[in-house]
Amino acid sequence: GGVARVALYIGSFDPFQLTHLTIALRLLAASHNRSDILIAVPEGAQNQDKPRKTDYSFRYQIAKMQLAGLFEPFILPLDIGANADTIEIVRRFVAMHTGMKLELTHLIGSDVLPIATDFLEEDLRVWRRQASLSGVEFSHSIHVARRSPRGSFVPYLQRIRKMGVPVTIEKRVVGTPSSTDFRENRAITLVLPTESIRDKLEILFRYNMNQPWSGS
Repeated sequence: GGVARVALYIGSFDPFQLTHLTIALRLLAASHNRSDILIAVPEGAQNQDKPRKTDYSFRYQIAKMQLAGLFEPFILPLDIGANADTIEIVRRFVAMHTGMKLELTHLIGSDVLPIATDFLEEDLRVWRRQASLSGVEFSHSIHVARRSPRGSFVPYLQRIRKMGVPVTIEKRVVGTPSSTDFRENRAITLVLPTESIRDKLEILFRYNMNQPWSGS
């Protein structure tokens, strides 16, 4: 039994850095937020649009080192993303809550809102089927972090609401840098100097991350 009120934040997180942390904290601090904790999960599936994405295990460890001891128990990394896309990660997460009530808020960026909307109907079928199999009382809502001041999101929000899914979108923008900026545009990120990060700075050179990731 019991109730889990959880926000789930899934992304490439390559690497997990202060932009992602800002998005997570803004959701937890929002007046309408009902989630007690936020779970961050790197997506481990292969993505032809991101061929230079680093290994899942490395991205998970970076996220863990950024969050451990600083933002626990409010923001936690969870190692359920290996070889999994968003639909599979959420399915795994639902299956972990056998016999419970799970109030899940899916945190996404506005940059992925169009594709998330296109897949949502099928996603919900899979997640609700897993909830039924696992005896989970499952509810699902979406919180959209606005990544750009441009573009109209209204058509997507309307489609989501027609599926019976509550959705909110932030008014203020949390913009770049994104993970793609680091891979392709040589952007520089900021990470929190946790003890784990300080002890493991050599990974930047072991993984050749001190070189431009774009190969140019």
